[in-house]
Amino acid sequence: MRVLQINKFFHSRGGADQVFFRTCALLEDQGHEVGHFATAHPNNVESKYAQFFVKGGFTEADLGTLSLRRKADAFFEGVYNRQAYRDLQAMVREFRPDIAHAHNINYQLSPSIFDALAEEGVPAVMTLHDYSMVCTAGTLFVHDQVCERCHGGRHYNAVLHRCFHESIPASAMGMLNKYVHAARRTWEKVSQLISPSRFLRQKMIEFGVPPERITYLPVFLETLPNAPRKEPGDYVLYFGRLSANKGVRTLPDAAQRISKPILIVGDGPLRDELAGHAARSNGKLQLLPFVRSRQEMGALIEGCAVAVVPSIWYENQPLAILETYALGKPVVASRLGGIPELVDEGSTGLLFRPGDAADLADKLEFLLTNPELSRAWGEAGRQKVERQFSRETHYQGLMQVYRMLCAERAMTA
Repeated sequence: MRVLQINKFFHSRGGADQVFFRTCALLEDQGHEVGHFATAHPNNVESKYAQFFVKGGFTEADLGTLSLRRKADAFFEGVYNRQAYRDLQAMVREFRPDIAHAHNINYQLSPSIFDALAEEGVPAVMTLHDYSMVCTAGTLFVHDQVCERCHGGRHYNAVLHRCFHESIPASAMGMLNKYVHAARRTWEKVSQLISPSRFLRQKMIEFGVPPERITYLPVFLETLPNAPRKEPGDYVLYFGRLSANKGVRTLPDAAQRISKPILIVGDGPLRDELAGHAARSNGKLQLLPFVRSRQEMGALIEGCAVAVVPSIWYENQPLAILETYALGKPVVASRLGGIPELVDEGSTGLLFRPGDAADLADKLEFLLTNPELSRAWGEAGRQKVERQFSRETHYQGLMQVYRMLCAERAMTA
């Protein structure tokens, strides 16, 4: 089968990009021919299809370097990217895929790509990594709290509350994107949506997406280490983006209440704020340099007593939990979004009230003072990953979706 994989970035910046690359590798390992479509960027890894990538690609970190003219172009591209439409059309005519599978596309590619796929007769699948179909910010989170104001198509709230990058122009672009593609019914051209969590699936149904269009299929871990360290370590670990929605502001207070330090690994807009807390914590909170190596990150996870996932937004299926389980460690995480689906309370970890530092500290200290229980829960987490989040399980579910859509295409051809 020829499968066209689509993602706005062709370099890894977050969980969605990791899933995109893992899916490409999984399909190639199973003997499928995989094509790529993304935006051009200096950080991209190599692809033999790079000639088709949309020129002028940028990340949020690049915005400050763009000229005023380029920013104006980016505004309209975010609403409807005609260049992405034309480049994808050329890619499809060259590669001739049986199916196209999109991941993270807003706003650098835009839903214009689904017009191109529909006109070329290619069935489209999309994995939902966030809430971008229904939310300008993509997170259902604004100003440090969960937000569903745009429910029912009230996307003008994005501008009223500056939901996207706290910017009126950026929020206006996102608002127009939603209204334009609702009017054009663009999203209806996606044959099937894949949701990695039951929570996200249900939330999309609440926002009006027909249930039959959404398949629940969890993401998977690429590999599992052979023999992870089983002895609990001497620190609590947070690893991930340092932003408000990740709940990291809960950590400084919690660190002062427990018997072992909290180590923070990551980068993001709150890094300087957390560095200030760390400097005043007498070693209770430690901010490590950003780790890029998977080996280094694996060693940090393996050396911890417990990992913490303190998010205060509707997480989908955080890879941090699965990666912690894979190395035989338990998790303490907030009771919100898709997280409770991953944490079997009293078996693989514990859940706490989102944003409640005292409750978080109590749950962490319980595991820190019960190392035998911590060890047993870590092993249970590893077994959970092996059973439910393996490459083979995901591949079979993915192929079921692909074959169904290819059969429908053949019947209507």
